[in-house]
Amino acid sequence: MHKPFITVLIVEDNPGDVDLINVIFAQVKTPKFQVEAATDLDSAIARLHHQPFDVVLLDLCLPDSNGLNTLKDLQNHHPKLPIVVLTGLADEDFAVDIIRQGAQDYLVKGQITPDLLVRSLRYAIERSLSEQKLRQTQQALHQANQELERRVQEQTQAVILREQLLNEFFYAASNANVGLAIQDKTLKFKQINQALAEINGLSVDEHLGKTTEEVLPHLASTITPILHQVLTTGKPLINQEITGETASNPGVARYWLASYFPIFFPKHTVDEIGSLVVEITPLKQAQQKLQDANRELTFSNQELEQFAYIASHDLREPLRKIKGYTELLAEDYQGQLDEMADKYIHYITDGVTRLETLIQDLLTYSRVGRDNREVRATDLNTVLAQTLEDLSVCIDENQAQIIAESLPTVPANSRQMGQLFQNLISNAIKFRQDIPPQIQIRAESQKDSWLIRVSDNGIGIKPQYQDRVFEIFQRLHSRSKYPGTGIGLAIVRKIVESQGGKIWLESEFSQGTTFYFTLRKT
Repeated sequence: MHKPFITVLIVEDNPGDVDLINVIFAQVKTPKFQVEAATDLDSAIARLHHQPFDVVLLDLCLPDSNGLNTLKDLQNHHPKLPIVVLTGLADEDFAVDIIRQGAQDYLVKGQITPDLLVRSLRYAIERSLSEQKLRQTQQALHQANQELERRVQEQTQAVILREQLLNEFFYAASNANVGLAIQDKTLKFKQINQALAEINGLSVDEHLGKTTEEVLPHLASTITPILHQVLTTGKPLINQEITGETASNPGVARYWLASYFPIFFPKHTVDEIGSLVVEITPLKQAQQKLQDANRELTFSNQELEQFAYIASHDLREPLRKIKGYTELLAEDYQGQLDEMADKYIHYITDGVTRLETLIQDLLTYSRVGRDNREVRATDLNTVLAQTLEDLSVCIDENQAQIIAESLPTVPANSRQMGQLFQNLISNAIKFRQDIPPQIQIRAESQKDSWLIRVSDNGIGIKPQYQDRVFEIFQRLHSRSKYPGTGIGLAIVRKIVESQGGKIWLESEFSQGTTFYFTLRKT
């Protein structure tokens, strides 16, 4: 009997994100969800020990855990639990990494829709169940083969023990809803369980004594060569993905994950072949839906970039008028009005200036993805020299020391490379300690890329904040202490990734920070 609802545990320390996800759940008409939340990893693990959940929505940055360790810790306590990671990064490499680490799926905060949320959760649950069934099947197969090989060496009881083990194996596979069949050397079915018979769309009796060609004519050209290979080599073929139709559903594409293994008689001769089959059609359909959703998301992001560029550009004209008239107001009436009026004029001027800076940064951010056509051989030494010239006043005022080794020539957009160096160097100067800033820039040749390092002796970044610094509008300090819009490092990351590279950092609080980024050689 199916449950009336799907139980979901949200592990997220940001109440605003939890409320937003709950709002999205409220928009879903079917299926029904029962949603609960935990604010840290320890309380989530404790709750999962006392109450089963169908799936977990997991933020990797929590008060008591951070990064991929959060995912690993939860998996160590609940290895069979489907996990969908919540992330603020629309980063394909990061997504691939978390899937490899065992997450079923990931969702980008701020880009979650009701349909995407439902598809992702269903996909995570179905994928986890399929993986569990597959692991159980493979484990059963491995154990059965080992036990069978050991026992058939005992000549006097070989046949009896083989039949006993196969019966036990049939029973275990049937209980796990896994299809199982045994065929002889002529590929005629000797045994088949109900699960596989239903997959093929025929009764058990309609299989017995017949070959693969007779029972499955639509699939015979795929399956028969595999069976002959197992007979010839005596080696199993594991996790073969089979695609095709069955007689019961002609014209309908279906998908199976199958493993084929030899069954040995005494003297280690292959006498029969066993087949283990799990249907994965729902999983494939869910994957296709997810790919379609990702394509829609990519198109939506491109439209959003275009909108940000146009909106930012169109906002500058009225902003210039506001600024111009405010400056005229200050020039003509400063000191002639009361103290509060002067203060209000200052607030307007300051706000307009900050908004102008923010719009300019947004324009810069939106242009990064639009300027990739202007890629040519770029001497980074020339780019860095021009950047240092542009920053010369700031460098002199802060007595900053820049030490740069010889840098390579790479295929890149020279203007964007200048923006990259300017943001990293100006940040190193801005977030300085009480001693003069020291900034080192060096390059290291790798196989297909150059690794560039920009190191400083500044205030550093605490570990819990290091994953956030590349996100747009992320500020770790108050504006009064360190001015800025919080877009600089987001621009840096977008520039590097648009050139096919990666960027990351290493930092010790109060000891300084090193930014690493790669650029393609060709």
